[in-house]
Amino acid sequence: MDRYSEQLKNAPISRLGVLLVTAALILSLPTISACGRDQSLLGTWELTSSQEEGYVAGMLFEFSSDGTLYISAGSAPIPSEDQASLRNMQANDRLTYTTTRSGNLRLLLKLDNAETISFSMTYNVEKDRLVITDRDNVQLVFRRVR
Repeated sequence: MDRYSEQLKNAPISRLGVLLVTAALILSLPTISACGRDQSLLGTWELTSSQEEGYVAGMLFEFSSDGTLYISAGSAPIPSEDQASLRNMQANDRLTYTTTRSGNLRLLLKLDNAETISFSMTYNVEKDRLVITDRDNVQLVFRRVR
């Protein structure tokens, strides 16, 4: 090790140095968490309004902290065979999500045959109301259950 490296190694950290390191960490947080999950989205949401035929008011969407999205019939009047299909999908396929601070939501459905289907949409959370809008401006509106 040369003399300058040894001096750097033994030099005390100045207040300015601590401030610069702290500022760099704070500025990098949005970048680090940009591909994570929006905390306001976590929890269980009940579908209250849908412009999409396949989604019925009363269905539950649970956004978990590990990035998994669980969808269940909830109190929706869904025929028993469709409920069985939904449970089968949850058991055999994996539905995950990621979000960005700008309101983008990406769902990945990994099928048991290793095929992956990706869905991109936007979302907006205001208090206990969630609105998800797909590329065709079709909206799903939810209320927070827990």
